[in-house]
Amino acid sequence: MSKIKNALKRLFPYAYYRYSLFSIEKKFNSASKNIEEEVIKRYKKIFGRVLDLQNPKTFYEKVNYLKLHFDSDVSFLVDKILVKDYLKANYPNIKYAKTLKVFNSFNDFRACLKNRLIPDPCVIKLNHTSGDIFIYKNGKWIDKYGFEITKRCVLACLKYRTKLNFFHAQFEKVYDNLIPKIFAEEYLDTDSNFGLDEYKLFCNYGLPKMINVVYGRQKQDGVKEAFTDIKLTPFPVSQGQKILSEKEIYHPPYFEEMIDFAKEVSKPFPLLRVDLFAKDNTFVFCEFTFYDLAGNGIFYPDEYNEIIGDLFTIK
Repeated sequence: MSKIKNALKRLFPYAYYRYSLFSIEKKFNSASKNIEEEVIKRYKKIFGRVLDLQNPKTFYEKVNYLKLHFDSDVSFLVDKILVKDYLKANYPNIKYAKTLKVFNSFNDFRACLKNRLIPDPCVIKLNHTSGDIFIYKNGKWIDKYGFEITKRCVLACLKYRTKLNFFHAQFEKVYDNLIPKIFAEEYLDTDSNFGLDEYKLFCNYGLPKMINVVYGRQKQDGVKEAFTDIKLTPFPVSQGQKILSEKEIYHPPYFEEMIDFAKEVSKPFPLLRVDLFAKDNTFVFCEFTFYDLAGNGIFYPDEYNEIIGDLFTIK
């Protein structure tokens, strides 16, 4: 996000988030008659080339194809509250951050905050969006990148994002029918000051094909990542962030268990990103993602967009 946007969020948070909501809904209303046409237009604007939906070759061509054609009733897997019920019923040994409190509405959350009924520490999230994550610790608010932010910014974001149908933002079908909720989640403490290590396993019909390793998420500008094969050997690619070297990548002792879980849970799906945290002597489930970066990511150098795309088969 640009420095200008950050400044606007800090100075005029309610106006910023209200305008963002208005902008998203306006764009959706103008595009809703022909979503495929809008997806093609957005792809051309980002990548500078035509989206080939007849014979998708690059990784993000395939992600955009799936946005338009993968239509399965799996909304409960991306609902950050309901997915825990799914795990509890089907994978009881998998650990995840506990849901501490669900708020019935934004006003309910605001009242609880005013009356100091919010658990401290905890993580405040929305169940139906992506990226709206706030850490509440020692009476202070911290965003997902480790920057301290004001209570006004948190309230402004939650007020307007609870009104958003997240499907309208990038046309990701699995978000269309979610009922927006705010919830408080267990804060997973770590010895590191920079957050938990993340392993995002990209799976294709039950076969992990690529892993995105992310360290230092809350290290502000110091976050590093790498895209690797399933043995954690890095590909020579990036998406603009600082790159982890092979020597910097930690191989958890329970890594094979992470792979086995990703294999099992992703079997029915052409593309499922299984996000896991490494913590202490085990791993912790984070979330499922069906359309990585909403189909808007770019790999550098350019030839790897197709090389990585070749790893994934769409039936």
